[in-house]
Amino acid sequence: ARRRKSNEFFVEHKVSLYGQAMGYFMPCNVEVARIRGPLELVTGDSPVVLSDGIRVGQETGLGLLEADLVYMPLGPRTGVSLITGETREIDVYPLGVQMMNRLTWRNTRAYLAARPGSDWRRALAIAS
Repeated sequence: ARRRKSNEFFVEHKVSLYGQAMGYFMPCNVEVARIRGPLELVTGDSPVVLSDGIRVGQETGLGLLEADLVYMPLGPRTGVSLITGETREIDVYPLGVQMMNRLTWRNTRAYLAARPGSDWRRALAIAS
């Protein structure tokens, strides 16, 4: 009987968390970023980037419900963000690509990846 109560509490807690997450995602739409120019997006071993303007990534203790930015690179020339406005597509130029890549870099735990042959140092705005 004691184990059953423990399991019921666990299930109720998970249902509560699911409800909170759904409440967060319901008003969200997707913003698609199309990369314009020579630079490309990089990705990391933790591809969903969370930021609140100061902290970046779960390693800093930042949770999904606290994040002001939820972003993910989908490929070298496309990324998506969750937004509360209308779904839209935006063009991102080199400075914006570098800013997005720096967030991805800060969010990474150990590994960062770029398409072979890409100018990843310039894409991250670091000196060669």
